[in-house]
Amino acid sequence: MERGWALPLLLCWRGRWILWLLPALAGGDAPTVSVPGAYEERTVTGVRGRAVELGCGPPGAAVVFWSFAGPPGAPEPPRAVAVAAGGRAALAPGAGALGRPSVRNGTLRLGRLRPAAQGRFLCQALRPERGRLRAAYAAVRLRVLVPVSKPAVRPAAAAVAEGAAAALRCAVREGSAPLRFSWRRHHPAEGHRGDDDDGDDDGGDDGATAGRGAALRLAPAARSHAGWYACTARNEVSSRSSAPAFLDVAYGPDAPVITAGGGEAQRALAAAEGAALVLRCRAASRPRCRYAWLRDGGRLQRGATLRLPRLAAAHAGTYACLARNPRLRTRARAALRLTVRPRPPVASYVAAPVAAVAGMALAAAAALLAARHVAHNRDQHPRLHALLFRT
Repeated sequence: MERGWALPLLLCWRGRWILWLLPALAGGDAPTVSVPGAYEERTVTGVRGRAVELGCGPPGAAVVFWSFAGPPGAPEPPRAVAVAAGGRAALAPGAGALGRPSVRNGTLRLGRLRPAAQGRFLCQALRPERGRLRAAYAAVRLRVLVPVSKPAVRPAAAAVAEGAAAALRCAVREGSAPLRFSWRRHHPAEGHRGDDDDGDDDGGDDGATAGRGAALRLAPAARSHAGWYACTARNEVSSRSSAPAFLDVAYGPDAPVITAGGGEAQRALAAAEGAALVLRCRAASRPRCRYAWLRDGGRLQRGATLRLPRLAAAHAGTYACLARNPRLRTRARAALRLTVRPRPPVASYVAAPVAAVAGMALAAAAALLAARHVAHNRDQHPRLHALLFRT
């Protein structure tokens, strides 16, 4: 690349007009007043909103020119940014579009860096050497990185049926590429548990890594996939995490279980007439299923609990519990055969006690008669009299 002189910059400083020619590195002949100097190219990375410093050759330059050539391949010629001489600096109009520029000791500092500053900065430093001006040239390629914005999980709340495909997307408004994504999963919320959920999450530990990539796909979705999901987006500058979003996996109802009085599941039950009976029905489902009871095919009531406070012969029959998932509109049922044992006749309750009492009375009367006989015939039975009456 040849160094040329194509862009004149006219600056007014302390009431004097000075005409300098700024190198554009675009062809042409250099002035004969300068001694050819070093040429340097390098890359500097800055972050939007922060400060970055661009150096120009060795220190001690008498005059430093800075220009901006824009991104590679830009059709516009370089435009002036700043010139510094004698410890003072002047900024060209429009330089504020790059950030907050300032020059000190030949170094261009851009505060509150803007994305528009990404591109090539050209610098020429002139310093006197043995009565002549020696020039140093630099081309600085500035990369302006944008921190990643706070990501969001889309959709914010998703609901799928078990067995279907579920997809979550990590959306980022801005951030310099390349972006890297990761997903973490947490326990389901209390309010989203199914009837059979006792607080344990079968799908993994709290905060477990669930996947990588901008999209998380679960196909097919299982009930253990239900829970809170958060994504993290990273780039070279920063890393940020999203607020968690809940994935609800609807399932069931599974086969209902009928229990009597809190005992084990039963399919047949015998109870005495007049006894109280409580039947409960339970089925794993998300969301909570709705229950209905039937007897011999006829509807009895709604609800998971059926109470029969006093059994009668008419209560005997086949009881069925019907569980229905209101979201999926799926159903499941379980049945129980109830037999009511009749009561024994009243006489059977009375005969045994009466017979026992009668026997006791007869024995007592016989003992009394024997004692009277011994008392009146003391002389005939002295030993027996002494034993009974202890005389």
